[in-house]
Amino acid sequence: MGTLRAVNSERKRLLPPRATVGRLASCDLRLMHPRVSGNHAALSWTDAGWQVKDLSSRNGTTLNGKRLAPGVWCPLAAGAALVFGDASEAWMLEDAAPPPPLLAIHLADGPAVSSYTDSLAVPDAESPKLIVRRDDAGWVAETPEGVRMLNDEAVLTVAGHPYRLFLPSEAVVGTLGETGLAHSGVAGLHFAVSQDEEHIQLQADGITPVDLGARVHHYLLLLLARQRLDDLAQGADDGEAGWLYRDALARMMSVDRAAVALYLFRARRQLVVAGFTDLDRVLERRTDTNQLRLVAPVITIRRA
Repeated sequence: MGTLRAVNSERKRLLPPRATVGRLASCDLRLMHPRVSGNHAALSWTDAGWQVKDLSSRNGTTLNGKRLAPGVWCPLAAGAALVFGDASEAWMLEDAAPPPPLLAIHLADGPAVSSYTDSLAVPDAESPKLIVRRDDAGWVAETPEGVRMLNDEAVLTVAGHPYRLFLPSEAVVGTLGETGLAHSGVAGLHFAVSQDEEHIQLQADGITPVDLGARVHHYLLLLLARQRLDDLAQGADDGEAGWLYRDALARMMSVDRAAVALYLFRARRQLVVAGFTDLDRVLERRTDTNQLRLVAPVITIRRA
């Protein structure tokens, strides 16, 4: 993705689709030199590539040695030299690649996490604390504490660190997952359960089968799977089969409701990290009645 590198140091900054440069804390690239204005310049990605604009700064912006006219967008190519206000703030466009569709950038020191699917694990896929995903209502952030709606360029606090989130445009949304990086929906869930039910192995079918291993939160999924299979066996309508109240799940698992929320988050997180999308059609919720159910075209349960 687009990257600016400081000429006089090893400092680098990854570029979101729309970035501001200046002394203000809200700027994506914050420069504290006194000759840099509060909002000094802006960079933006377009279909034609990266471009830069001086925001009527007091001491100006130069591109390849030429001072820019304020308020005019100018194209940037890889290797372009930029100076913001003072020669000590000289930067080069080291990488002119486009930004990923779904992106979160650490506001303090610039590391980014990105995705080409309709979900994003923050701060990373190995130990995510928050999941950004798309559902029928729009983009949401999901944590063990719950779900909240998101707007473009929202600031998220994850593990005590602020990230600015950049959401894909509606034109891009329909292409997410077409890169082959995602499995898309879950076609099947297969449980292998030990006799004492302390060990629950799970396989999820997508484009290819994915071994999800044995996890504590698989017990929650197993209970939901059993409820759905039992309801269907008794002739329940497909749209009504498998619903369980959160309080009932808590009693069945001998935990409190907070633990149910945590296990649910971990289950969704594991599926996201494994590359599955459209999870609201797998782990469905009725928020008005606090009910949950598990849905997949194929569900099997066997003794391991």
